[in-house]
Amino acid sequence: MKRPWLKQYEGHVLPSISYPEIPIHRFLLDTVAEHPDDIAITMNEIQISYKELNARVNRFAFGLQKAGVAKGDRVALLLVNSPVTVVSFFAVLKIGAIVVNLSVGIQGEELVRCLNESDAKVVVTMDLFIPSLYKVIKNTRVKTVILYSVMGWKRRSA
Repeated sequence: MKRPWLKQYEGHVLPSISYPEIPIHRFLLDTVAEHPDDIAITMNEIQISYKELNARVNRFAFGLQKAGVAKGDRVALLLVNSPVTVVSFFAVLKIGAIVVNLSVGIQGEELVRCLNESDAKVVVTMDLFIPSLYKVIKNTRVKTVILYSVMGWKRRSA
């Protein structure tokens, strides 16, 4: 296979690296064990340590399980880049579910198609995107919408 992009790499950049065969959420657990008080996420005035990030991930993973999400289920993330996205991503993976990462720019029939083709059971989104989601949700197989707003997490049945 040709890899024309490699000629753009600086000399010290390897063309590929080997990754350990472990679940992605193990990287978080290993980092928590080695550097619990180091900062994992910074956004505006918010700073979250790895230990706190893992605690938030565990709480949300438990919430997803209480909402009926199980290993192999698809959970769509309709979120902007934020701490909520990181927490949601690792929580979904931690329970063995599958992340369906969607662009916040998709709407209408394209959103319906993405949700149906991915077989998403749950959507995690922000209140900002709820109007476009609720316009189409009846045309999908989504059972639960979990909202994040400035007031915190909320769970709603679709």
